Amino acid sequence: MLFFRSCFSLSFFAALFGVFSLPSVFAFSAESYQIGPLLDGEAAPFTIDQTFRVSLWDTYDVRAGDIREDGTINPSARHYGGYQTSVSLSPDESGIYTLVLASLVGFPDPIGSLQMFMQVEYKEFGSPDTSYLSYDFVNDPPWQNITRQLLLDEASYFTGDAGPLTNYNTFILDGNGNAPDAVILQFGEVLGETLRWSIANSRFELSDNLKIGNGTASDVMLIFDDGSSRNFGWDDSESLFSTFNEPFRFRTQQGSAPSMSCSSTVAGMQWMDIDNGTLYLCDVSNGRNKWLSSQDVVIFGENSGSCSAGTHLGNDEGCQVQWGSSLGSESATNLGFYLIQPITITGYGFSTNDDSCVSGYFDLELWSTGSNTDDNTYTAEANIATLLTDETHNSNKLNINIAGNQYLMWGIDNHCEEDIDNWNMTLYYRWRAD
Repeated sequence: MLFFRSCFSLSFFAALFGVFSLPSVFAFSAESYQIGPLLDGEAAPFTIDQTFRVSLWDTYDVRAGDIREDGTINPSARHYGGYQTSVSLSPDESGIYTLVLASLVGFPDPIGSLQMFMQVEYKEFGSPDTSYLSYDFVNDPPWQNITRQLLLDEASYFTGDAGPLTNYNTFILDGNGNAPDAVILQFGEVLGETLRWSIANSRFELSDNLKIGNGTASDVMLIFDDGSSRNFGWDDSESLFSTFNEPFRFRTQQGSAPSMSCSSTVAGMQWMDIDNGTLYLCDVSNGRNKWLSSQDVVIFGENSGSCSAGTHLGNDEGCQVQWGSSLGSESATNLGFYLIQPITITGYGFSTNDDSCVSGYFDLELWSTGSNTDDNTYTAEANIATLLTDETHNSNKLNINIAGNQYLMWGIDNHCEEDIDNWNMTLYYRWRAD
């Protein structure tokens, strides 16, 4: 099939647009179509006249009920364009029949929006209508057979690899408004990717990824127009996603437990515990890889007495924090700090009034009861720092997990040969979601 400039590549619309409508009428410059070559069973060109039936439709595909059982066109068919005629044509020596649209009786000019597709059938002269065979046009790339040919005016044409062109500014999908659940724009019959308007959800839906920008724009934005432009996109000057100084509201993921483990792939993600209202961040700093509260909590303790050489907070009240001097001196077995939920100790600070550990070393330890009803029986749970000798020690890189719902005590395990006098110890921690 040879194409003239009035012909448009139908495969483009068949794959991309499905059913659509143009303006109610458009100009048509009647051109010739070369039908064939038609060949017989021996691959020899036809040499006898054929009767050609030409009909117009508003869709490219042939549907059940378009042709009746007696071979005639169904004038009540839903997509019938209201025009049909028959003409007898003679072939040339190659078996090609020339169909001149302007010579067809009553052929409409201009074409109506319900007459954009032409179907051509042929049969031997004098044979019954049930003998009609559908002629398949062959469109330009990708060289597919199509039963109905799209008719457009001279402003629409197909040239080489340039693709389809048209002077019309609007294509309407689902022109009759009868799509049951979605109006679909499909890209490629094999590729099958779609842009669809979901009628039930009142939204556009893409079947695959969307890229915005061509790699050269400084700021690439989505613009939401509610009467004023609301922008969201990539701010190249900041190398960050931005709402460009507009307020932004979002909802943090919530639940009774994190939906995923904290790792480098979700670092910085937020999650809120709906049971206690605590907001957590995935913290991967210092190898923590834990869901921790965003801010450090500080607890402080001191002792104005003396932690004797060779003793520890379990047997010497001078080695345990006193909770501030207003409480006075208390033994290690009747006072503790209640912890309502799990924590991770992230740092500590310690100081004493002089370098009293001349020989040996001391450790800073945390002891616990393992119970929310017992504040008397403490055992060592974790080392905060070990092998210390100087009067000041501190760190902000700790990663020590402590269970919740129990009582705590912290202080000194003195392995020095000297007493340690007048000291304080501060712990920094964050709530932890296990």
